[in-house]
Amino acid sequence: RRLGTLRSVDRLVESVFSALDATGRADATYFFYTSDHGFHLGQNGMAYDKRQLFETDVRVPLFVSGPGVPAGATLHQPV
Repeated sequence: RRLGTLRSVDRLVESVFSALDATGRADATYFFYTSDHGFHLGQNGMAYDKRQLFETDVRVPLFVSGPGVPAGATLHQPV
């Protein structure tokens, strides 16, 4: 089920990028990708809830691409 959800997001991102590319706007567009940690299944003695200030809840990936964003750059501080 999780893989199917990921595939649908993948297809959506591809279709948006393809439409921008077809109109010549892809190189002038910023793309932001983020995610959560997945399911919070009773970790730290909590119920199924992600609104907590535990590291697993607040440290999530953020990827940015677009004009002026160096390829392969990594920031280790919070953004």
